[in-house]
Amino acid sequence: EIYTLSLHDALPILNFKNTNLYDVILFLSKMSNVNIFIDQKALDRLKNPEVNLYTPTPISLTDALFLILKVKGLDYVIKKNYILKWQHYCTI
Repeated sequence: EIYTLSLHDALPILNFKNTNLYDVILFLSKMSNVNIFIDQKALDRLKNPEVNLYTPTPISLTDALFLILKVKGLDYVIKKNYILKWQHYCTI
C-alpha cells in the first residue's frame, strides 16, 4: 500500500529506535511524498546521528520534523515544494 500525505496530514504511528537520522528523513520523505533536501555536512557534524522516537498517536510531518531535528540542533525551512534541512547554531 502506498501512502500519499501532505505536510499537515497525520503520518502513521512512528517508532524509531537507534535509527540513523538519514534513514529517518528518507522514510518521512517517502511516506509523505515530500522532497526533503539534507545538507550532508550538517549530518557529518552530528556527534550522535541516531534517532529514538515513538509517537503513540499519528502526528504530522511538520511535527515529526520538529521533534526529530530540534533535538539534534538542526533547523529546517519549508518551501512550497520541498523542505531544506541544515545545521543550525548549536551542535549536539
